[in-house]
Order: sequence, then C-alpha cells, then structure tokens
Amino acid sequence: IGKLIPAGTGMHKYRDIETVAPDYQPMDFYSSDGEALDEAEWLADQLAGAGVAEVIDLPTGTSEG
Repeated sequence: IGKLIPAGTGMHKYRDIETVAPDYQPMDFYSSDGEALDEAEWLADQLAGAGVAEVIDLPTGTSEG
C-alpha cells in the first residue's frame, strides 16, 4: 500500500520484549579527550589481551646503526 509506519509503533506483541544478557560488560572505547594516545597503540593493547589477534612489532622504516 506504500504507507510508512512511524518508528516505535509496531505490533503490540513486540512492544514489551526485553533482552537478557547476564554476562554483559560494557565495551572499552577510544576517546580523544584527555591524554594524547595513538589509536593504533590503543587498539593493539585492546586486542593483545583478548586472544583475538597476534600483535607483532613492525619495522618503522628508520635504520639504526
């Protein structure tokens, strides 16, 4: 029919649905407020302890010696 349904006015049986997440922990997030921190360094620190990825040191392009 082509009529729009305003958000939040769905069917009555779906209005009272609640979610249950017993192990819920808010995620850490990056904020640019406060101290100056490299985003890549922050992300590497987050993933290092999670067992999600292996963090390796890459050459910086400068030669020593």
